[in-house]
Amino acid sequence: MYRECFSCDDVLLVPRYSDLESREECDVSFINYSLPVIASCMDTVYSPEMDKFLTERKIMVMVHRYFKDYKDQLEAAYKQESSDYRFFAVGSALKKEGRSWIDGLLSRGIQHFVVDMAHGDSRPCVETVKYIKSHLLPNGKIIAGDVATKSGFRRLEEAGAWAIRCGIGSGCFVPDTLVMTPDKGLIPIQDLRIRDAVYTHTGDIKQIIGTLNYETKEDIVVVNDKIECTKNHEFYVLHKKYEDIVDEENIDKFAEWIRAEDLTEEYYLIELDLQKKI
Repeated sequence: MYRECFSCDDVLLVPRYSDLESREECDVSFINYSLPVIASCMDTVYSPEMDKFLTERKIMVMVHRYFKDYKDQLEAAYKQESSDYRFFAVGSALKKEGRSWIDGLLSRGIQHFVVDMAHGDSRPCVETVKYIKSHLLPNGKIIAGDVATKSGFRRLEEAGAWAIRCGIGSGCFVPDTLVMTPDKGLIPIQDLRIRDAVYTHTGDIKQIIGTLNYETKEDIVVVNDKIECTKNHEFYVLHKKYEDIVDEENIDKFAEWIRAEDLTEEYYLIELDLQKKI
């Protein structure tokens, strides 16, 4: 999706009247965190050195989930007695390996979690939040997301999320990627505009509420020899182990969102039959 964006040079913050005598009187702390700043739970951002630097300064840290297992994740984290400033990222508890990972962290006393899913307004994300919440002590916290709508935010809040990630990017397609629309057929992604109608992964028709265009030197992944996107773009897929039990009525119980870089031949890419929608 594409849109024109403002840069720092286009925005001026206009100070308002203040009765403070010095900036030293300002308190920017948040609960027991010294700054309202969060380090992203990306494998390209997190490191034990950054973990140590931030936690010693009472700044929130997220330990990403791209490890072999929860033991490796714990081993990579900076060692200190207090874990109040560290959140451990996990995937879906609906998957056997995801629930085992979560249970492992819980067994080691971890009480702060990040349910890290690009499509946070989904059953796997909501159910994972509920599962973790049911096992936490009163002071345990869950961050979940991301979401882009009020209803998505509300679902995660009601499930038990303490904080919710909003509007975070979830990968991009390259220019000239074709997107199906109900009124104009296939349209190159760069030609779509806000309020244009497009089909969703379920066949529903939604209006575009925002677009983004940026240059990057990231590696590009090719899916099914025709779809080009960044590594972190998620696809709606079905694992082959479910092919004999899934049908049109229950597919949402088995389908999942998987990053492009994690796709293998063990997954089917779910394609919408628009003829049934017309």
